[in-house]
Amino acid sequence: MRIAVPLRNSTDAELAVLKVDLDQGAASWEHLGADQRALTLRTSDFPANMGKAVYFDRAILRDNQVILQSVGQFGQPRTGYRFGVIAQIDTHGAVKRQVYWQDYTDMPDEKKRGFKGDFTQSGDYFLAKGCYRPTDPWKGRTAAIDLTTGFAAPFKLPKGHADVTIIDHIDGQWWGTRTGPEGAMQVIVFAAD
Repeated sequence: MRIAVPLRNSTDAELAVLKVDLDQGAASWEHLGADQRALTLRTSDFPANMGKAVYFDRAILRDNQVILQSVGQFGQPRTGYRFGVIAQIDTHGAVKRQVYWQDYTDMPDEKKRGFKGDFTQSGDYFLAKGCYRPTDPWKGRTAAIDLTTGFAAPFKLPKGHADVTIIDHIDGQWWGTRTGPEGAMQVIVFAAD
């Protein structure tokens, strides 16, 4: 099993790959290519980030390709994010393919914008949630961003399930949770249509 691991400190962000052998109970860092153990993103490939390095929190290996999600900086700034992107990168940190791309730097209204989320276990989707309600394109709902096409679709849950939070996509099924009538956590599985 190979896992993309974002590494960061206060001034830089790198991506490394950890190779895990569960049978042997061992793990080791693996080269991404170009004889390097970790890579940084090529800032010039992303929207303007006020001269700062482009950070990322999430990354996934999909068919030996690195796909990551970035909002440009750490934390949640008071003024909103500079951009929200999902991109496939090469082994030098350059953008190879823009999967889902939102550049907020030229928005004239200066409203806060951004989205966060997680890649699914299946490696097929990124589950996104808007960070700021007034500019959330999905109106508070979770959206599934298809990593092949870049198409983003908010979930329309079945009647009686509006309180379900979608958390993952595994083996062709959507997984969600909600709090039951007695306060217990319920796990719900939906067929992917």
